[in-house]
Amino acid sequence: MLQTYPELSGKSHFEQLLASYHVYCMHHQGSQALHYKGFNYQVLGENLVCSDPRNGKLMWKLPLPQVAGSKKALATMPSLAGDELVLTTLAGEVWRVHPINGKILDRYATASKLWSQAVVANGNIYTGSNGKNLHCIQTGNPALDGWGQWSMNGTHNPVVMGLPDI
Repeated sequence: MLQTYPELSGKSHFEQLLASYHVYCMHHQGSQALHYKGFNYQVLGENLVCSDPRNGKLMWKLPLPQVAGSKKALATMPSLAGDELVLTTLAGEVWRVHPINGKILDRYATASKLWSQAVVANGNIYTGSNGKNLHCIQTGNPALDGWGQWSMNGTHNPVVMGLPDI
């Protein structure tokens, strides 16, 4: 979807498309893989999966919760905090998952559909919802730390990676 930005009103359609693409990429969630200790962790279909990137072998898969009133399940790219995966789901749950065996270590329910990847810092898990709310889950575990922004850090951002400015 092309969004209109007032500061681009004098630009050509192509320039507006390119600028909106930059903004879209800055907020990309998608099913990017998280690579950790030799394995890839990714939401594929309606599962969180762990695979070996050397041979593609599936190590484990964890079914995602279905959205209420639907047969669909969806989650964001997992975050890494301490030695745990943190996953937010469209069903409104936040999961802490063990990366070796795929077992759910803890789960937290919210009253909202969660659309943004978890940011995890100082034992707190932050995520945004479709209701324009920011949720903070205080786990009390200071070891849950190290994922300070969506998609981990600014290097995923094409503007940071040096795409031309308009």
